[in-house]
Amino acid sequence: MNDIFGSVIAIVAILSTIALPIGLGVYFALRTANHKHKERMEMINQGLMPPSDDKEIPNRLKTLKNAVLLIGVGVGVGIGILIVKILNLREDEGFWVIAPIVLLFLGISHLIYFFMSKNHNENEVD
Repeated sequence: MNDIFGSVIAIVAILSTIALPIGLGVYFALRTANHKHKERMEMINQGLMPPSDDKEIPNRLKTLKNAVLLIGVGVGVGIGILIVKILNLREDEGFWVIAPIVLLFLGISHLIYFFMSKNHNENEVD
């Protein structure tokens, strides 16, 4: 009896943590889509033109900034780990080497992005 009860509790726990959030997400997504559709149909019935669902053009400079910053963080972590391995430091000492190097390369990548975007903006003006 205890084995069956324990199995039921395990199944309910798994369903609660996985199926419930997914089910609620699907329910609210369908409900929102249905509400949008009804709203658009009402606007059309009243003779109004509903706003278009065209997606905005992504900002290429924002993508460039994210790419340059992530490259800077990756290079900083890589070089920091390499220095920790070369100097044969412990983990708690390694943090104090890796963190400043990551911040240094993050700053360098910000400068690189600044000069890249400056050149990009100058080209757009001309």
